[in-house]
Amino acid sequence: MPLSHFAPEGALRLAAESRARELEMEQRQEVLGAPIGVSTLTEAAKKVADLAASGCPAMVCVADVNSLMTAYGSAQHMEAFRSASIVTADGMPIVWMLRALGHSVAQRVSGTDLVHALCGSDDGRKLRHYFFGGAPSVPEKVAAALADAHGINVVGLESPPYREMSLGEVAEVRRRIRESGANIVWVGLGCPKQERWMLANYQHLDAALVGIGAAFDFIAGAKKRAPKWMQRGGLEWLHRLCSEPKRLWRRYLVTALSFIPLAVGELVRARLGFLAPTES
Repeated sequence: MPLSHFAPEGALRLAAESRARELEMEQRQEVLGAPIGVSTLTEAAKKVADLAASGCPAMVCVADVNSLMTAYGSAQHMEAFRSASIVTADGMPIVWMLRALGHSVAQRVSGTDLVHALCGSDDGRKLRHYFFGGAPSVPEKVAAALADAHGINVVGLESPPYREMSLGEVAEVRRRIRESGANIVWVGLGCPKQERWMLANYQHLDAALVGIGAAFDFIAGAKKRAPKWMQRGGLEWLHRLCSEPKRLWRRYLVTALSFIPLAVGELVRARLGFLAPTES
């Protein structure tokens, strides 16, 4: 009988978390206090796939400017970033900052691109995928689209209620995910709800939880993504603002604009040698 049979649950959990840390991105850079991974899309997809295949409890965050600014003003959101094994740079302003800080290889890794890159890989097709989030019928459409495009193994999906779930409901969600055998859970609840949900639940699941927000709607065809030239030029925010002005005006015209002076200040401090060193 293996020694792990006799190990206390807490010790096993610590060992799993240690293994998850070993699989983190090899390089990180603090941006406004958040540890952002420096990688290409291909590297990020491989890291997430390896993390999921390891069976370690883990969470992966995809950070755009809105999420980064939420973390800057929220200790709980920042805790989610710091607890995550991987935090990708979703948003060209963050990528530009990484490059200005010396990371020339940094690429944008959005939730939608990450899903397709991972599911389209050989590693991704070996995983058991669970989709949690979106309005009714959205996770079904997401799962169907990705299964048709990439041949992935979908073992579960559900659209949770918009309201806060009771403790009993949360326990049932965890049970369903565990019984499905999923080793990767795609979470599409939007910022900051999905980060709070992953932070509260990832240690109770032997799977990688990956928060991808609006990617559910894009993949399901419920919303149209910006053209490639707008994505490359850092203008996807403008496309989204024009598509949903009532819902997104504050995010892009208030929250995002407040990022600019903070980013400039951080770059000045870096030039003067006052910025925290890169983690490896």
